Amino acid sequence: GVLGLWSGTPVNMFRSITFTAVLLAANDRVKHALTAAGLGDGFARDASASFVGSLFGTIVMNPVDVVRTRVYNQPKGNALYDGAVDAARKIARAEGVWAFYKGFGAHYLRVG
Repeated sequence: GVLGLWSGTPVNMFRSITFTAVLLAANDRVKHALTAAGLGDGFARDASASFVGSLFGTIVMNPVDVVRTRVYNQPKGNALYDGAVDAARKIARAEGVWAFYKGFGAHYLRVG
């Protein structure tokens, strides 16, 4: 029903909040560091800060995306996971922590 439209909202909110918080913080810190190192305001400084910020954002966001994708794509009626936390636990046990970084390169190229 209509409530089903909101079933993925918590994990999507967590994904958006973590990525944006890390991206903005890293971008700002890198800009300040590059300015202190003598790189003035301009495209090179801003692009470099953006690429680094996106890298850190993707490092934080990719595990959430893997969990989200697994939860969203599980079979109807024969659920593999009882939610995001259960999915993260089962993925880590069955595949190891590096499973959370599947698709990292493509993900970074999309957001970086």
